[in-house]
Amino acid sequence: MARARRLGLPAEEVEDVAQEVFSAAFKDLAKIVPGSLAGFLFRLTSNRVNDRFRRRRVREAFRTWFGASEPAIDTDGPERAAMRRDAERHVGRILARMSHKKRDVFALFEIEGASGEEIAAELEIPVDTVWTRLHHARLEFAKVARSLDLFEEVRGGRTP
Repeated sequence: MARARRLGLPAEEVEDVAQEVFSAAFKDLAKIVPGSLAGFLFRLTSNRVNDRFRRRRVREAFRTWFGASEPAIDTDGPERAAMRRDAERHVGRILARMSHKKRDVFALFEIEGASGEEIAAELEIPVDTVWTRLHHARLEFAKVARSLDLFEEVRGGRTP
């Protein structure tokens, strides 16, 4: 379920999502087309991660409406491991706010290092759609990062 983590899911929720994905896959065994198991499992994972992000946004909205605030995030950890955890948490917050179609392509390309052709096959979309979504995903990633005041400027990323 490393893919769930790469889609921005917090580590403590990965096992629950894995169980949900495999339970759903077992129920829908008849829907799996030979040769497309990886794509089928990715879509199930992506949908479950998206559901969790959506529920989290609703809970955050209720907390905001009723006066509870989100706990502060300490990003000044002196150790490299602490810095990595903070970076993962920041990226997770950004990914949680992105549209799932853009997030899927972004995570597969930028985080997992999949090629455009691999992404197209896995998501069952045209390669041109992959590049279009990736372009817009990068813009959305930077916009969300700035809106959350997580990064002054988000740059880089691989190009097709």
